[in-house]
Amino acid sequence: MPPPPEPPGTPQADIYALGIVLYVIFTGCEPDRFPDVATTLVETANPADFMRVNAVILRACQPDLAKRFASAKEMAEALREVQSALAREMPEGLT
Repeated sequence: MPPPPEPPGTPQADIYALGIVLYVIFTGCEPDRFPDVATTLVETANPADFMRVNAVILRACQPDLAKRFASAKEMAEALREVQSALAREMPEGLT
């Protein structure tokens, strides 16, 4: 659910919901802990990689609609950019 007073069931609310799903997947935290991130996660993961993904999550979950992704397409493009950046940095043979 998006933060009140934003109504559920809108494209913007769906972007928020997807951001929360990604938060749960990447952090292992319950949705109600957003935006908390365990320091052990940041320490064990590659911090630069995590920060790229986290930046997308934080933008998707912005309470201010003007700062949130304007569309699912825009969010998908941001996720593809992160994926491309991570692939470029992966050592050869591991892609």
